[in-house]
Amino acid sequence: MSVATLGWGIWWSALAWHRAWPGEPPPWVWVYVVTCCLAGVGMFYAFFTLRARKSWVLMATMAWLANLGLFLLPWYVHHDLLEFLSRPKG
Repeated sequence: MSVATLGWGIWWSALAWHRAWPGEPPPWVWVYVVTCCLAGVGMFYAFFTLRARKSWVLMATMAWLANLGLFLLPWYVHHDLLEFLSRPKG
């Protein structure tokens, strides 16, 4: 779950960067690459935690879903996000 938290922190930091400095966009390719790598590592760990003990099923499922959402986010919101961020404010 800590890997997913780090990945989501990178996403929110990139959006905060865009909000603070609108003329200078964050490196979205690097944001996508780093968060997808973190999501892959988190899903790997969550899968093996899920298989370790049955009592950890709920906790491992939550970690797996958080990492899955992080992994799918770039493909799901890429065009909408870039269109939204390119609109002039006001």
